[in-house]
Amino acid sequence: YQDGTTDITRTVHFGKPSTHEKACYTA
Repeated sequence: YQDGTTDITRTVHFGKPSTHEKACYTA
């Protein structure tokens, strides 16, 4: 999940993740 982790970290650091992004990452 290296690629996925990078995306999640970027989203969290650059701003609150939207509902769509949050759902995709949590799933």
